Amino acid sequence: MRLPRGPLLDAAMGASLLAAVLAAFWPILGHGFVFDDFALIVDNPGIRGLDAARLLWMFSSTYLTTYMPLGWASFAAVHALAGPGPAGFHAANLAAHGLVALALFAAGRRLLRAAGAERAAAAAFAGALLFAVHPFQVNTVAWAIELPDMLSTLFFLLAVFVYLGRSRARVAAAFAFYAISLLFRWKSLSLPLVLVGLDYWPLGRLRARAGDPFDRERVWTWAEKAPFVILAIAAVSLNLIMGFG
Repeated sequence: MRLPRGPLLDAAMGASLLAAVLAAFWPILGHGFVFDDFALIVDNPGIRGLDAARLLWMFSSTYLTTYMPLGWASFAAVHALAGPGPAGFHAANLAAHGLVALALFAAGRRLLRAAGAERAAAAAFAGALLFAVHPFQVNTVAWAIELPDMLSTLFFLLAVFVYLGRSRARVAAAFAFYAISLLFRWKSLSLPLVLVGLDYWPLGRLRARAGDPFDRERVWTWAEKAPFVILAIAAVSLNLIMGFG
């Protein structure tokens, strides 16, 4: 059965993004560890397994960095699957960067379509391609300890993607992705502000109806941000309490 042109084009664009990432960054597979890689990965016994004791350490430690239990778990998973050498960690970074590029393409396309843009897919692809191969990404992709940051970004983009949808479960799904993102790294704290911005434009959920500045939909749109703000405050508080400001 022949697929519609839309899915075929989307698949081709996604494959092209992954090919561009591989073409731009495949040399990192032959690189070693550098700088903080040694303290956080090579010499860190906490990531040499996923047993109960190490999982407890991951969820109770800010060892040399911020609170990132899933970040430690990602290192431990790579260590378990590929061993302690640098190749496995660099391969994981390469794969993570490819997934982030795909998520950016998907979220960007949905955003542009919601805004009524013409050729939304092509524009989103161009933006994602620029992001994927831009020289500014070298540090992130080539440095082994950046894996948690990329995975945090991935779930941030997934939260935006589902929030832009029309499903009744979109807010719950976005909240779940936000929580996961914060557990990788707390750099996604700004998501509540991003969602408010999206509600104003292009979604239009915060624009008051004529003669009714407190309509039910607008009030609910503000109220549904409360769990996101509470989670952001909890993430900041947790990092401060555990000793990393």
